[in-house]
Amino acid sequence: LLFSQMTRLIDLLEIYLTLNDYKYLRLDGTTKTDQRGTLLKQFNEPDSPYFMFLLSTRAGGLGLNLQTADTVIIFDSDW
Repeated sequence: LLFSQMTRLIDLLEIYLTLNDYKYLRLDGTTKTDQRGTLLKQFNEPDSPYFMFLLSTRAGGLGLNLQTADTVIIFDSDW
């Protein structure tokens, strides 16, 4: 999991991950409510192929079940 406040930074990370053929998911303020559950299910699957889940701190900061993640990176904190 990689959390960032700035969606522009998430955009840049997305470019890097795409160029290096990493599979990832993204959840930010533009993600529709009905898509959020699908993204969580995809990430939490036992044999999930996704290397990273990019989340904005505002959209992904509360109420998400991401127990299958073994690493959390808070890239830029607001404090």
